[in-house]
Amino acid sequence: HPSPPKKRHQVPNYPAACIKCGGVLSAPSGNFSSPNFPGPYPYETECTWLIVVAEGSSVLLSFSHFELEYHAACAYDYLQVYNGAARDRGNLLGTFCGHSTPPPFASAWHVMAVVFRSDRHVAKRGFAAAYRKDACGGQLTGLSGEITSPRYPESYPNDAECRWSIGAAGGPVTLVFADFQMEGGQGCGFDYVALFDGPTASAPRLGRYCGSARPPRTVSSTQHLLVLFKSDFNIVGRGFKAHFYSGVCSSWWGAGTRGLLGDGGARGGGQALRYQLMPPSALHGTAMGGNVVFSSIVSGTGGAGPLWPHGLIPTAFEPRLPAGAPKAGRTPCRDLSASAKASEFMTFAVFQDNYI
Repeated sequence: HPSPPKKRHQVPNYPAACIKCGGVLSAPSGNFSSPNFPGPYPYETECTWLIVVAEGSSVLLSFSHFELEYHAACAYDYLQVYNGAARDRGNLLGTFCGHSTPPPFASAWHVMAVVFRSDRHVAKRGFAAAYRKDACGGQLTGLSGEITSPRYPESYPNDAECRWSIGAAGGPVTLVFADFQMEGGQGCGFDYVALFDGPTASAPRLGRYCGSARPPRTVSSTQHLLVLFKSDFNIVGRGFKAHFYSGVCSSWWGAGTRGLLGDGGARGGGQALRYQLMPPSALHGTAMGGNVVFSSIVSGTGGAGPLWPHGLIPTAFEPRLPAGAPKAGRTPCRDLSASAKASEFMTFAVFQDNYI
């Protein structure tokens, strides 16, 4: 028996010139939908949206509603998402139809294309989507900074790729992970962070990490470090947060005694903390006292006593001056060679050029 004809919905017969469909979306964020949404979309329509955000960023795309005609191979009505502008099978992130909402997507570049097509039968309500620019990767310079996976601390999107090329004029780059939780797997073949000893992925690889164990502290042998983050098409995690710093301040040092961290309190990121640097200490070889300015706890608390911090970042050194002497400016960490004798209570800290 011949198969029954498709059931047709009552759809307005729009003239082609009246259909608002596709275009270039260049704002940092926005919304778009199939023609006539939330009503049924027109027959025999093809729309292409080209989303373009600032270079060095990526496009995050999500769907709040999705209802297209179903076919096992999405051969009738469908929506396609492309990583970049080219409608090339190698750039295709997915083809979707039916009632299952597509997952969120992140482009590997600053461009993403979305294509919607309907045939001459069976119109549904269509889709509604939102996009936004997300800083993902880029060229990073300076003595210090922070990088995170897209949408951190929320789950990162599928099919994401971010590259941070960290360049420093003052010496090797040190990277410390404060948080790390990604899809695991033998060989880290699904979602992973890879570190390279240079500005590009052609440099020697320093490590490849996945799962829930924080990667070890990593130091480059050059003035460049590349951080590559990739996720596959399913199973996501919280992602990661990492701090980097560079120059002569890249060595860890210990500063002790109960008096140094006398209040022992936990602090949130970005708050200024001033602790007395107890003698003996040295600034360019001269024994002296002074204040170290801290900000941002890198990792949790620990040590002896309740809530003793162990991941503080000293950002500047304020020398103690004789009474009546002119006030000196803060010494940036790259000019600092301070050390302090470790004692009963230890706080490990790392210098960061982040003035308060």
